Amino acid sequence: MKIISAALKIHHLTNLNTSIIDQDGEFIFHHETISIPTFMLGANDTDISNFFKEINPQSDQLFSYTNRWGLDYLSYSFTMEKEYMIIIGPYMERTSNVAHLTRQYHLNNNESEDLNVFLNQIQILNVDKIHSYSSIIQLFNMFAEKDTTPIQIEQNEMDDK
Repeated sequence: MKIISAALKIHHLTNLNTSIIDQDGEFIFHHETISIPTFMLGANDTDISNFFKEINPQSDQLFSYTNRWGLDYLSYSFTMEKEYMIIIGPYMERTSNVAHLTRQYHLNNNESEDLNVFLNQIQILNVDKIHSYSSIIQLFNMFAEKDTTPIQIEQNEMDDK
């Protein structure tokens, strides 16, 4: 339960798709903010599966992954009784040209429209934000272990005078 709670916190902070995968490649948590169109590389979580297969997760390692369409992901491996990875993304580092991608991948009109909608929804992150998100996901264990319920303090009537 702590893993799911921490994953949700990171999802709320980044507003990116967030997945937790265990050492066997099983999804423990997956929450989507944006869906990749089915004709694109990365649809149906293939990017996440490919990313997981490409690396040999070792605890406390930060990774980034970019597919051929320019979709980027960040990942951090951690240990909580066994090995896990959190993966956030996709996002892009620069705006893509719809007309260029339509020609390059021989998309029909419907696919081109779907691509345009997708590119208008995906987050374009600058280097500073990528570094911030990298820092956030490396705090996963802290998010999982710390109680995040604040102590409530209310102003008393004596302070009104």
